[in-house]
Amino acid sequence: MPPPEIIAEYAKLHPKAPEFFFNAVAKQIDHRITLEKDVVNSNIKNERLGQIFAFIICMSVIIGGVYLVSIDKDTAGISAVLGSLVGLVSLFFARKRHNRKELNSKDL
Repeated sequence: MPPPEIIAEYAKLHPKAPEFFFNAVAKQIDHRITLEKDVVNSNIKNERLGQIFAFIICMSVIIGGVYLVSIDKDTAGISAVLGSLVGLVSLFFARKRHNRKELNSKDL
């Protein structure tokens, strides 16, 4: 948006020039808001899909581990279950730490 002095100069050349500038700025603001909403909604959708797929993969590994234990493959089964759970817990805390750092950097 140009400074008021420049808009006044444009108004001398054409009376509707300030209206044009204000309309252009309003359109740009609306466009920016729409884009930001789309990005936020897309990020939410991606997070949700990631959680769903992580759950499916983790449950598959846990079920596989339980199956291995049931057919007397105790070491492999317990390793699969514990490995899956440790991976989930570490991912949860890593994500939480990342989000906290991101929020702190935005506060500065």
